[in-house]
Amino acid sequence: MQTMRMQTLTAQIVPQQQDYTSPFDDGTPGFRHEWWIDQLAHARNPDHCPYSFIDGAGEEVARVLLHARAGFVDLEDAGVALPADAVSVERLEVRADLLHPRRGVGTRVIRELEFLHPVGTLFAFSEDADDFWHSTGWKFMPRRDGRTSYRAMFVYTARGDLRYPTR
Repeated sequence: MQTMRMQTLTAQIVPQQQDYTSPFDDGTPGFRHEWWIDQLAHARNPDHCPYSFIDGAGEEVARVLLHARAGFVDLEDAGVALPADAVSVERLEVRADLLHPRRGVGTRVIRELEFLHPVGTLFAFSEDADDFWHSTGWKFMPRRDGRTSYRAMFVYTARGDLRYPTR
C-alpha cells in the first residue's frame, strides 16, 4: 500500500481591515466571498480570528473563522456543558477545486487547529457536513433531549472534560 505524504499547511491570521468587509482576497478563485461578509461585522472584534491556510506551494487552500472566547452559551439547548474558554469553529471552507476528489485538506486544517489549541476545547455546529466532522475524530455530542432536527455538535478537547450538566 502506498502512502501519500501529507503536505504541510501554514495557518496565517488575516486581519480584517474594515467593518463588514471580508479580510480575504475577493479575487481568489474557488472560495465563496459571500460566506465571509456576514460573519465578520466589526473589524475590531478581538474574538473573531480569521485564518487563511497556505500549502507548501504558497497557495491558499482553506479559510477558517474561529470565535475565540466563545463563552459557550447553549443557544440550541443541546444540554452540553463546555468550558467558558471554548473556541468555536464558525466557518470552514476548503477551496472548491480541492473538494472532489477529496484530498484531505479539511482534515489537515482541523489537525492544525488542534495543534494551535493544544490544551483547549474546540467545537463546531455542523452545517450539512456531519460525515466530515465524524471523520475528524471529534466527539459527536448528541442532544440530551434526543432531537435530531438541529445542527449536530462536534467537540475536540485535550482535557477530556466534556459532560452533560445535571438539571
